[in-house]
Amino acid sequence: MVCESIPKYEDMAGAKKPDGTAWQTISEMSYCDKPVKFRKGDSVKLISNYDTTLHPL
Repeated sequence: MVCESIPKYEDMAGAKKPDGTAWQTISEMSYCDKPVKFRKGDSVKLISNYDTTLHPL
């Protein structure tokens, strides 16, 4: 792994889920700002993981 970008979640003002808890949304993400060298023919794999139990759509 070269980089991991981490989300910061915050409550949405006044928005409530059916169970009465606050809806949360991503308010910012950490950046991956270190350069990575690529050459012609290299392969890149990007993986995104979403916890829809903790943060439903």
